[in-house]
Amino acid sequence: MKSMSEQALSSFGTDRARKRLRRRRAADRRFKWYGRAAIGFALAALALLLASIFSQALSAATYHVVSFRIDAGRVVAAENTSGALKEVYDQVRADLFEAFPDASGTPAGRQEVSALVTRLAALPIAERLRASPARRGMEQVSLPLSDDVDLYLKGAAARQVTINFGPVAAEPTEDGQGVRLSGAGAFARLIAAASLEHANVTDVSFLVTGGRSTVRLTRLSADEAEGSLIAGTASEFGNRALCARIILAPQSERTVSDRQIAWALALKADGRVRRVPHWSLLTHTDSTQPELAGALAAIVGSFLTLLVTASLAIPVGI
Repeated sequence: MKSMSEQALSSFGTDRARKRLRRRRAADRRFKWYGRAAIGFALAALALLLASIFSQALSAATYHVVSFRIDAGRVVAAENTSGALKEVYDQVRADLFEAFPDASGTPAGRQEVSALVTRLAALPIAERLRASPARRGMEQVSLPLSDDVDLYLKGAAARQVTINFGPVAAEPTEDGQGVRLSGAGAFARLIAAASLEHANVTDVSFLVTGGRSTVRLTRLSADEAEGSLIAGTASEFGNRALCARIILAPQSERTVSDRQIAWALALKADGRVRRVPHWSLLTHTDSTQPELAGALAAIVGSFLTLLVTASLAIPVGI
């Protein structure tokens, strides 16, 4: 008669037992693969989330600044920081009025060109110059462009189509306020691009830029285009490569005007606009001006939240 241990061992030798064992081992292997697949899916989802966050935040890691020459002596001579700020911003505005004299003829034009740089953007420069009273003479400083202009230069303010084309003949219009451009088939590609977007010069902005000058088209055909100057002079369009921009949103639906776009492009053509790392994002706190806002308060708040949570959770856990 077999003992109980011998009977137990012999039961594993039957065909039914071997089939059960194979099923269990197959189930174990499947379970392991399910676990690996779940971990792989979680890692892929995490990678996708991080890539999405990084791609959307990448544009905020840089911003556009414009350079000015400031008389440091006049800023240092101000009685207080408020006076220094006013002096810096007055010099910035005077520089912009000199660069774009056509804009400074009316109050609306002066306000529009002044909006390229906000008043508070000059505060760090005023504080830095007042901290060094020995500074005298002209100094070159860089101030951030307004958030609306910065977003346009990054391609985020309004969707647009850009077409580059070769040199064309250019002449001023009879009233002297516009430019007539002509060339055999020179604007065929521009018309084709506009047709694909169902755009025309009466509904959206067609801007043609040559050097630091920009014209807003009012009439367009395959061989000829005509428009009003919004920056620069007609002479800059002749015999040089041009760039046309179809901005697929009317000015009424944008936060940046055609003239501000033209002025920003002119400053960029002069080499005064640069895209630089946005280090102040880590050193500035909240601000009513988006181009001056930073994440320092959020970083400090998150750190303090983690500190309080850890100080309560760790002792309880131990």
